[in-house]
Amino acid sequence: MSVLEALSYGLAVICAPVSALPEVTEPKVSGLVVPVCDHDAVAGALVRIISAAGLRQKLGRNARRRSQDELEISGYADRLLQIYRDALGVIPTGLAAERSSARPF
Repeated sequence: MSVLEALSYGLAVICAPVSALPEVTEPKVSGLVVPVCDHDAVAGALVRIISAAGLRQKLGRNARRRSQDELEISGYADRLLQIYRDALGVIPTGLAAERSSARPF
């Protein structure tokens, strides 16, 4: 949850590829991904983000954009609902009315 919050505030994330973190953090786009239990890699990533303002700002902008475009619950719910509709062959409400009134002949 803290990674999602950081992304939403436009902060670059440093994480290891565990749990769902690789799914929400795009390596070198919205954050840096380091190997599990590699303390030197974590330290290196911190130094890199702290010392490179341009990189830090770019990762932060991309993080915020990703959070807004792909990870906010409203957008996620809409995409999930569409997946279910596609899987079930459900026609959106407006189209269902049009199809029922259309005559095949």
